[in-house]
Amino acid sequence: MGDSLLDTVIKIYHIHLAAGRDSVVSVFKSRMNKLHTTRSWEFLGLNPLCGNNQGPVTSSAPDVIGGVIDGGSWPESESFSDTGSGAVPIKFKGECVAGENFTSDNCNRYL
Repeated sequence: MGDSLLDTVIKIYHIHLAAGRDSVVSVFKSRMNKLHTTRSWEFLGLNPLCGNNQGPVTSSAPDVIGGVIDGGSWPESESFSDTGSGAVPIKFKGECVAGENFTSDNCNRYL
């Protein structure tokens, strides 16, 4: 649902009020970002073509801890819905693999 003109004017007024306060550092318009889960390697600064990326531990980032929390996959969860997803990328080389309590019926364009 769109905002009414009055709602929009009130929001703009409050934004200007907030921006004028000494305690407010900055005010800027938010933007929607699209999630790219297939680019996690790039985000982490890793090379996806180098196996498991378990190189020697160096002192270049001694305060960085990397870890994975595996919460499992629940295909029935809305988090794994492929509604609104585009076509599977041509470069994708994965396949749906059945496992314990997971059949090919659980696969979609997202999972």
